[in-house]
Amino acid sequence: MKEAQSMPVHEQWLTLVVSPSKITSQVKALGGGTPALMEHMLKLMTTVESTLPRSGTQVTAWHSPRTLAGLSRSAFDPDASVMVSTMKADGKTAGTAPSSAGPMAVEVHAGHMVTDGTYHRTYKVSELPQNLARLGFLDELVFAGDFRHTVSVFLAPVERGAAVRSVQRRKTDWHTNSRLM
Repeated sequence: MKEAQSMPVHEQWLTLVVSPSKITSQVKALGGGTPALMEHMLKLMTTVESTLPRSGTQVTAWHSPRTLAGLSRSAFDPDASVMVSTMKADGKTAGTAPSSAGPMAVEVHAGHMVTDGTYHRTYKVSELPQNLARLGFLDELVFAGDFRHTVSVFLAPVERGAAVRSVQRRKTDWHTNSRLM
């Protein structure tokens, strides 16, 4: 943690993706339809908000549809982030209209994509550290260049036993390969 004290502070967002097929029974049990879906999602948000403080994380706010659209718009067009950030007069005008959340223009190339004049490229870190790693081990990627970076980490829940077996198998493979080299 001492290493991180000199690093710049970045906004951090936690996005939960819910599979409709996995929550169908819970939504039906609440009466079905949009009101039941919203009730289920509010319960999920409450659960997340009450669980995160144990990890040292504090939830400061949840996005409204307009603020989420503004965040999305800023990702596609960083120049729009100034306009989006000034739209905070009240809860009704904060962010941007959900209909303008996506890109206005897209060019797709073999190794990258350009939206509204902004360059996008995706990298996959295929071998994350198997043991303890220093805080900020991806800093050369995150802090490279004088331009805005967005780093997303996608995590999917895995059954504990399966996760332990997978890690043990990968560690065994790594140690075997290391000895062979």
